[in-house]
Amino acid sequence: MTHEPFSSGPSTARESPAASLRVSTTRDDDGGVVTVTPVGDLDLHTTDQLSDELEGVMAGDPVARIRLDASLLRFVDSAGLRCLLTTRTLAEARGIRFGVVAPSRALQRVLEMTGLHDLVDRDA
Repeated sequence: MTHEPFSSGPSTARESPAASLRVSTTRDDDGGVVTVTPVGDLDLHTTDQLSDELEGVMAGDPVARIRLDASLLRFVDSAGLRCLLTTRTLAEARGIRFGVVAPSRALQRVLEMTGLHDLVDRDA
């Protein structure tokens, strides 16, 4: 059995086997609506991955609306919630409508505890 030497350097979420998030993005036929679907855990270790994807959507081809399909999120912590709130603020500043659709039970619990139900897009 071999051991890797101890490193005091910075660690990233993508190095951690416990941190697990996959993100897929789809555009509707006219490109006006983009659906971003994160799968896994949205926490301190994975929010950068989702933020990068959402920033790319906002910076790319024109889009009127971003739908975050949260149905496959297993876990959401305060960092994940902050990611969603920040994205909404950035999107609104660019004239893009942002909303969460189909929140998983994990996200629904966080929204209930914080009173942030307005993140959920009821018109989806």
